[in-house]
Amino acid sequence: NFVAEGLYNDREPLTGFQLLVSWYDGNGKGTIDDYLYVGVSKILSYDPDDWEIGGALDNSQLEPRHKYWVGIDFSDDPIDISAGETFYLIAVTTDSLPDDLKDGGWWIVGGNYTTDVYDRGHCYYDNDADNNWDEMLSDGNPYGDLYFRTYTTDGGVPNQRPLVTITSSYWVATQILGMLMCISSLVMIVRYW
Repeated sequence: NFVAEGLYNDREPLTGFQLLVSWYDGNGKGTIDDYLYVGVSKILSYDPDDWEIGGALDNSQLEPRHKYWVGIDFSDDPIDISAGETFYLIAVTTDSLPDDLKDGGWWIVGGNYTTDVYDRGHCYYDNDADNNWDEMLSDGNPYGDLYFRTYTTDGGVPNQRPLVTITSSYWVATQILGMLMCISSLVMIVRYW
């Protein structure tokens, strides 16, 4: 129930990120008992205290069986991650899959789990909650990547600056997880059509 994407940007500093997430309720038969925690870290760790920034998402904030871009805008207090430096987008939850999948009640982090579509990084997982992360490999080769977006400050090619602030009716305030983080950060939730 822990997934991460290792990646790097060509520009710096990091000012925001998004992951594509959803949750499944078994067509109304299941619920989720815990938050989905999402964040940025310079090391692979499921402990939010090790992250640079993070937030918690309650399933009641999303309609089940719909996809959302969820992320954090910290453009007012960017994270000092240099261009070319590897970092990790991490999503963790203590919820586990139900014995009968028809009962529903689990988080879904979007990704292509069959093909290596992002050759500058790799997808990792830790299903044992032991903080020993495994790289997704097939025949010794990496495969699979999360669906993600990252944002940096202006630079490089003119008019290529991505927009961090998104106008939407799905804004939710970040919950503090006991880590140092920007108080003004917001978790962004944007319905993905």
